[in-house]
Amino acid sequence: MEHPIVTITEQGIIHSTSDFVRLNIVDWKRFSPYWNSEQQVMDTLSTWFVGRFDYTIAKVNLSQYPDRNDFPGWEHTGDHESIGRLFWNHFKYVFEGELRFHDSPDFSGVIHHRDRIPQERRFYGDVGKVSPIAMRDTLRSLSPYSLWISVIDEYTQVILKRLVPKDPDMTFFLNRGKGKYWTERLVSNREQIQADKLAQLTMF
Repeated sequence: MEHPIVTITEQGIIHSTSDFVRLNIVDWKRFSPYWNSEQQVMDTLSTWFVGRFDYTIAKVNLSQYPDRNDFPGWEHTGDHESIGRLFWNHFKYVFEGELRFHDSPDFSGVIHHRDRIPQERRFYGDVGKVSPIAMRDTLRSLSPYSLWISVIDEYTQVILKRLVPKDPDMTFFLNRGKGKYWTERLVSNREQIQADKLAQLTMF
């Protein structure tokens, strides 16, 4: 079978709150009880994406991929399960890697690349519109080279890719400060490794 046609309709860098909001991947009405209004959550959440992510809007007809008999099952509301099954067919046809379904966000996994660096690219995503709190809680996992994939419906996907620091020896470090606020700073890869080890030790 030939690969079904994938059409890229738009690509770019998220430069502003309006850039992020118009992607239409977040259900802003679900702001309570973490924020006071839709505008507040738009302003707050978009801050973490402006200048840090690029985006791709793609038209992909998921129904054109061969049906598989190894879908792991996924109980969810509405048409999430049926679209999840179609996305499973698409993923297994196109990529080598792992795809797991769960909740908040709806799925995650890793794509294996044999001839690229890095050879593994982790991703997280949601079917339809993600809740603001699920997107916020996933932020710390969206490190450089990672992806966010919104499967809007069986025809449209929005992919966000974390931008990589220009200096290959540096990375972004996201840390939770006092209260509910997160801070981000550019650190050396050595500092990031030390921080990860300390986090593992403090978990027990």
